[in-house]
Amino acid sequence: MDGTPEKFKCLVNVNKHTGLYLSCKYSYSKKKCRCSNCKKYKKQEKIKYMYSYEKWKIKNPNYYKNYAEKNKNYIAEKTRIWRKNNPERKAENVRQRKMLKKSVPTEKYLVSQIIELYGSNCYICNKKIDLNATRSTGKLGWQNGLHLDHVIPISRGGIDSIENIRPSHAICNLKKGSRERA
Repeated sequence: MDGTPEKFKCLVNVNKHTGLYLSCKYSYSKKKCRCSNCKKYKKQEKIKYMYSYEKWKIKNPNYYKNYAEKNKNYIAEKTRIWRKNNPERKAENVRQRKMLKKSVPTEKYLVSQIIELYGSNCYICNKKIDLNATRSTGKLGWQNGLHLDHVIPISRGGIDSIENIRPSHAICNLKKGSRERA
């Protein structure tokens, strides 16, 4: 035999040369087998890893803090690059943090998902939204820019989900205020 305990023999994969069942370690890692033995093996390995990680964390309590202090500029640069390359994700993170502070139920969505789902017409006045216009209030051309409006406002018990969000012109959204659209 190959020395693998019987409980860690893959139930599916067989070695071509010997005709014996492969070990779960090999079978799961190389072929991503999902037989019951391989699943048990993976679970047991995960428990071992978590236990050793917890022990490591106890021995090195300030590791991440020290790393952040030593690599402050590197982390800041990586963060700046990520934010530049992922403006939609950054906006989603900011929105989620705001909703968390208000204790409002929320779900993840992107502006592109809202546009894809509901189109690029303002749901209040039903005119085309200029998606290239600035979204910042007060800058030139902001009135026709895109705002995401909550149909049932957060202040009236609405939730922050795809079903409650619609695209609108900035000016239409601000005129509507915290009223529900009839």
